[in-house]
Amino acid sequence: MKLYSDFSWLWPIVSPLSEYEHETNEIMRWISDSSEIEGNRLLDLGCGGGHHDFFFKNRFDITGVDISESMLQLAKNLNPEVKYEQGDIFNYEPSEKFDVVFLGEAADYIKTWESLQGMFNKIKNWLNPNGVCVAFRNILKEGFIQNETNMSQHYGNGYSITFIENRFIPDENDNICESTYIYLIRKDKELTVHTDKHVYGIFQSKKWHKTIENCGFKLKHKTINDIPMIMGFL
Repeated sequence: MKLYSDFSWLWPIVSPLSEYEHETNEIMRWISDSSEIEGNRLLDLGCGGGHHDFFFKNRFDITGVDISESMLQLAKNLNPEVKYEQGDIFNYEPSEKFDVVFLGEAADYIKTWESLQGMFNKIKNWLNPNGVCVAFRNILKEGFIQNETNMSQHYGNGYSITFIENRFIPDENDNICESTYIYLIRKDKELTVHTDKHVYGIFQSKKWHKTIENCGFKLKHKTINDIPMIMGFL
């Protein structure tokens, strides 16, 4: 996944900080209105470049975890006051408990029901009394269009970047979605072309919710920025 390693420098350009402000503020408002958390400790699982944390830190004391050293460096540069740890979220074992666990885009990389159940069983044990988990998935089987291709244009730091994504499910009986990315990077009129591939899990939302409920959570639902989110209570 070159976007999180060799091409991590693209992240602030193709996924700019400004796009996270409304979403993160709405999540914090939802937490305030719908939960009874007693503290301000938040664990961001799969924190990436720290864009959510830039706004979360106005309300929470954050620990961010990500497997990519390159993305963590972006996060540290953006949020020097936040505690960041490198690690695989599937193997991570925190030394403390939290009032909120946030599982954002990293949830898309959960590819099996067993991994999904295992993740939320862990999260359940990491929460303080009255703690909550907020999670979402960008990719669900409902509304999925086979072989859909999207393109977006981005500018920054003297670069013009055309970002193309194609999504495809190789086996409709499986829970795997392949996303192929093409980056057209132009600098001083010179063009370079690069490809990348990410493999996601893709599930029906009802079964995704039921699996989390089977881990002991009661769920509330909210759509923010057209993304269906869940808040899990114990």
